[in-house]
Amino acid sequence: LRPTRAPTDARTASSPLMAMHLRRSSSAECADVRTCSDADALHSRLLQRAAVDDEFGRSIQSALSTCSQALRLYGPAGVVTSFNGGKDAVAILHLMRAALAQHARESGQAPRLRVIFFEQKEEFVEVDAFVRETVSAFDLDLVSYSGNFADGLKRCIETHGSAAFVLGTRVGDPNAAGQQFFWPSSDWMPPFMRVNPILDWQYASVWRLLREFNLPFCKLYLDGYTSLGKQSNTRPNPALRRSDGTYASAWELRDGALERAGRGASPVPAPTNATRDSGSGGNGGDALAGSSDSGSGTVPDAKARLRVRTAALLIIGDEILCGKARDENIFEAAQQLRRASVSLQRVSIVADHLDKIAQDVSALSEVYDIVITSGGVGPTHDDVTMKAVARALQRQYERSEPMASLIRQKLGEDKASSEAVQKMSWLPRGTALRHVPGQPDSWPILQVSNVFVLPGVPKIFAEKMATITTHFLLGEAQAVVRQVALNVAELQIVTQLNRIVGAYVQVQFGSYPVEQGATRTIITLEAADEGEVEEALKALLDVLPTASIEGVSTEAGLAPRPAVGGRD
Repeated sequence: LRPTRAPTDARTASSPLMAMHLRRSSSAECADVRTCSDADALHSRLLQRAAVDDEFGRSIQSALSTCSQALRLYGPAGVVTSFNGGKDAVAILHLMRAALAQHARESGQAPRLRVIFFEQKEEFVEVDAFVRETVSAFDLDLVSYSGNFADGLKRCIETHGSAAFVLGTRVGDPNAAGQQFFWPSSDWMPPFMRVNPILDWQYASVWRLLREFNLPFCKLYLDGYTSLGKQSNTRPNPALRRSDGTYASAWELRDGALERAGRGASPVPAPTNATRDSGSGGNGGDALAGSSDSGSGTVPDAKARLRVRTAALLIIGDEILCGKARDENIFEAAQQLRRASVSLQRVSIVADHLDKIAQDVSALSEVYDIVITSGGVGPTHDDVTMKAVARALQRQYERSEPMASLIRQKLGEDKASSEAVQKMSWLPRGTALRHVPGQPDSWPILQVSNVFVLPGVPKIFAEKMATITTHFLLGEAQAVVRQVALNVAELQIVTQLNRIVGAYVQVQFGSYPVEQGATRTIITLEAADEGEVEEALKALLDVLPTASIEGVSTEAGLAPRPAVGGRD
């Protein structure tokens, strides 16, 4: 525990971190940090905005009311505001400062706002600096803890008598399901009340508050970061990457659903002159292949291995959507990409409609390192994938002489001359024909920018996926995985599991109901750091009934597949 009290004269507008925001802000209402640090003035301005009868005004009114109710119910000494330096934390910090100013006027007392900060390994130096400077600028009463989250909360409660914690939880967050503005802590945690002032806010609402009221925020958000974790799993959001390789600011993200698109499980390599960060988004595959393609039709290096972290899969076919055929390619792609240490983060299924395919390919290729399509590459009328890819990537759709020559070589002049077969020689300009290394006579895999176009026939798709993952991709280091087999149903161990999941936030847990002999539940633990996985595994085994544990393994997948109802 390290309580921190900033001296009264520490309030200053000289912080380069905060001044950076003020210089770039379009708002003229808050000229410097001194004005922002006047909580009474901030409260008055918030009330004025809340009086406007629109969605944002109502959101401010609701959030201020929630903060004021927390102070009324638990008193300033009993309320702690979580402040981890992120955008949501900035929002609730200043809402609480404003509410506390009102409370102080009504009570005649002027307590300092207490905030809690949980230190983590691999913290961004910018985040740490921003937290410390914010504490100084606004004279906050900071308590910080390292190590186990639940233990830190317990120590804070015991030391300060804390009864309620104000959190930046928003709808759509992984832990937000079922919560309300006031929500008791889970039974595995110390008893306290969660206070969620911005629970019903959207991503855009948070940025509107910060920018309209000119509230200082961490400078990482100016560089394309939209969701901050630790250094090893956080990078600029690929959806914000500009054509010149720079990134737009966080508030320019159009689709709030992509807020966490920059969060992954692997370290971010430094860009070089030869290749850019593989998470760069739009046309990222070309940058990784050493090309600067901007839609001109530059051909990716057919021998290059692409360094990638994330992938999306687009399944194309009316037969899948109408139930005429069963899809097998999602499971195949997920398994092979996992073995290659590439994270499959999105799967979409679309009809054989040119415009819809093009729309999906365009959107996916802007966000994920690579896109793999399945289906729609044959000679019939409904095989429109290649034309859709050309449209999506703004390429000329034209006859490819290398492809036409290959078709003649494979099928002979007679068959190759038919109109249907000739259709297969039309490709987006710049398409690379990528053969299996050492097999120059094989049918090539087609790569256009960062999009791999594959047939939908499961056997052929599986073979092509094996070629891609074995020869064309460089994934990140394998994650450390542990798998625990239990002979009891999920429902019987959910309380113990939730306790461990909450205590080890850096480890990804999965829980799957199965029917495999005596085994009824499989729990998986996964993280980049072996020590974190082993520590979490030990804690999990300690709280599970000994008789329920069938065994522990280092398997990276489930066999057999989870029964219906399996979830992660």
